[in-house]
Amino acid sequence: MNNSSLRQYLKSANSKIYYWCLLITIAWRFLLEILNQVQAHLYSQSNTINTHALGYLARWAHWDGAWYLGIVLHGYNFQLVSGYNSIAFFPAFPLATKTIFYITRINPILLGLILNTLVTSLACFFMYKLTISVAKKYNGKLSNQKYFGYLGILCLLLYPASLFLAAYYVEPLLILGIIGSIYFALENKLWWAAALMVIATASKSSGLVLLPTDAVIIVEQWRLSNGKSYKDLAKKLSILVSGLAGLGSFMLFQLVKFNNAVLWYKAQ
Repeated sequence: MNNSSLRQYLKSANSKIYYWCLLITIAWRFLLEILNQVQAHLYSQSNTINTHALGYLARWAHWDGAWYLGIVLHGYNFQLVSGYNSIAFFPAFPLATKTIFYITRINPILLGLILNTLVTSLACFFMYKLTISVAKKYNGKLSNQKYFGYLGILCLLLYPASLFLAAYYVEPLLILGIIGSIYFALENKLWWAAALMVIATASKSSGLVLLPTDAVIIVEQWRLSNGKSYKDLAKKLSILVSGLAGLGSFMLFQLVKFNNAVLWYKAQ
């Protein structure tokens, strides 16, 4: 990208929307951090949490977060611990965090939390676009479409379970993959839809729901356009199937390392 195209992009409508999404996400994350500090002082927490070697940020790495942190620091290890094992956790988040950790050598929890904040801001951006796209579909021309978009962002960030988007969890990548893939499917940009599906299917098994969801969208668009070429429809659907590469690559890894491609399923 040359300087002129970069300047053009920075002045584009999409970049301005993303700046707002980033600011809203940072404000939301800052508010959650304040609540985190308040509750830590109001309620007595165990010394293993408050005196963790990685600092107070370890409060954000409980439950599944502790498993992801273990994968970042030590990799996958198919050893049962109280009936559980790390192979049940998909690689998108720990792989991204570990890659940045190797480059920067910064606190791995801090890196993961920063990564999730940025990913959440991207999810907000696509939530904005998706909300407007759906609103246009059912309400025609919108006079104040940006307000519909911001309402979608608020619904995403103010939903009680949005707390997981701020933690050391994979949910931000999963949500980004799902929202982004559905948006691009509606826009008939199938390679982008498949790319976001790769992220979702490499994040959690629930990302697999995207394949039938996007397929229904594509078939319906094909039907409404009076499509008669089943070959064209098959081509579009085959592009979507490539989105399963996220899960496929994880299964290949398990086959090579553990000689079993479906350990992720058995460990659920």
